Amino acid sequence: DLEAWIASRDPIRNISNLRKDLPILILQGTADLRVSLDEGYHMVNSLENQGNDVTYLEIQGGDHCLVNQPDRMKIIMNWLEN
Repeated sequence: DLEAWIASRDPIRNISNLRKDLPILILQGTADLRVSLDEGYHMVNSLENQGNDVTYLEIQGGDHCLVNQPDRMKIIMNWLEN
């Protein structure tokens, strides 16, 4: 069943499966055509409401995978080191 498979992959529905002691980094590009900024905000709010430690960084002009952002790995490494 395609609808059930899609629902099982919905990150919002799976937040309760995430450990609360692991910090989460969400990088969202403002030019992402797959995930809207509103969907990103909804994910962050849902994670915070479930007690997860979330860092949200919005990358101006970034696409979905941030491949057009040469500093994406530097951003991730800085977050990991802190």
